[in-house]
Amino acid sequence: MYSVEKICDDSGEDPTCSRSVTGTSVRDHIYYLGVSMHAEDWSSCRIVMDYSKLQYQMDLKGNVVLSKQPGLSIDRGFSAQ
Repeated sequence: MYSVEKICDDSGEDPTCSRSVTGTSVRDHIYYLGVSMHAEDWSSCRIVMDYSKLQYQMDLKGNVVLSKQPGLSIDRGFSAQ
């Protein structure tokens, strides 16, 4: 865990918690908690996670969809792969 991370307690929206902010754009994913997350070269970018915890799906354009809530993405027009 990052040393300045503060876990939210589910009591409501709290901008001081690390996990209270969702990423909804590319810009949100490039900078997180003031830290630049981009790579200088596209080939060095990788998804790092425990795949056994996630459901894999692909949308109609071939984008990988990752969800911790099975069935959520399927209901929104994604096809299971």
